[in-house]
Amino acid sequence: MKKPVVKIVISVLLIMVVTTVIVLLCVHGCERTKTDVNTFKSTLESMNYTIDIPDSKSISPDITEIYVANKGDDNIVEYMVFTNDDFAKKFFDNRKETYKNIAGKRTEVETNFSKYSKYAITLKNDRFNYIARIDNTILMALTSGENKKEAEEIIKKLGY
Repeated sequence: MKKPVVKIVISVLLIMVVTTVIVLLCVHGCERTKTDVNTFKSTLESMNYTIDIPDSKSISPDITEIYVANKGDDNIVEYMVFTNDDFAKKFFDNRKETYKNIAGKRTEVETNFSKYSKYAITLKNDRFNYIARIDNTILMALTSGENKKEAEEIIKKLGY
């Protein structure tokens, strides 16, 4: 009778160890480091985007910096730095809700952690909208479906 109990205890311990390793790998892999303005600018300029720097204070006193990169009317990437994490979270939540209220068939992807969140929506009418937050920064990409792969490449290069 002792052998089955020992096997069960060993099995439970193995499951716990494997689960712990998976959780630790996921948590470590989900950690993100926000990019800086220079990296944003150089990455987008190397891909032939034009960078505009609107007056952040005229948009919101909670935004310290904003950079808008565009390549034509249908390929826009924005990078914003907020005064603190809470303002960035509020902006992220508001924009996400705006995207969710767009009518039509869609595919959505959402991830939420304390320091990192992302939301992506691909609409059947050939639109791709993406927003991500790391700490007090926001990265947004708005593009047509035909430019989605390029937008995803930018997102990956910037670590968002």
